[in-house]
Amino acid sequence: MSNVTLSPDTLIELLRRGLKAGIPPTALANMFEMDPEVTQAFAINVRRGRYGTAELSEALSFLTWEAYEQMLHTINRGSPELKLKATMALMGKALATSVRQTPEEVARARDDLLAIIAEKKIIEIEGDEVEQSAFVAVDDTADDQG
Repeated sequence: MSNVTLSPDTLIELLRRGLKAGIPPTALANMFEMDPEVTQAFAINVRRGRYGTAELSEALSFLTWEAYEQMLHTINRGSPELKLKATMALMGKALATSVRQTPEEVARARDDLLAIIAEKKIIEIEGDEVEQSAFVAVDDTADDQG
């Protein structure tokens, strides 16, 4: 193999393009016969510039809040069908999460949800208001009876 000499600017651009294409920093280090620590440090800078952070946990946290904003927008301003889908997806996750909660936490969440439902009309389907059910959620405590 012949010795190819690259200018520093060209090498930096090739490293940046390789990282953006998904080539691992160690593979780039091997390809350009560089110290892997140099390409790993460069990868951190590229991620920071591209995503605003080099930490995956921070990026996931950001994306979680973005998804939350999108869900709120869909529930508040979406079509009736999208509102229903978003609400049902949210309720499914809430129920799955509630399995890991104490009975007190579940009761508090249920009370909060019932308060929200009583305060607003959550969903309208084809212009018709959804009738309120006669069902009343109760728990097994004595003060709920009667």
